Amino acid sequence: MVNMQLDARQVAKDFGGTRRLARLLTDYGMRITPNGIEKWVARKRIPSPWLVTLSVIARNENVRFQLDEYAIEETA
Repeated sequence: MVNMQLDARQVAKDFGGTRRLARLLTDYGMRITPNGIEKWVARKRIPSPWLVTLSVIARNENVRFQLDEYAIEETA
């Protein structure tokens, strides 16, 4: 069985790190702390409403954001 996970650490890195990403998300109306983003990293998951906002931020900030490039396959 294949379990798909997300490389949330790389997502945060690509947006400038957890602090910058938290600031960007907050600026777009999605309040979160760097600690909240670290929880995503630990869980290897980002809730879907946040992914939509990340997509908008990526477009506006000229950040490459192809969700499939962050997919991690883990076998159980």
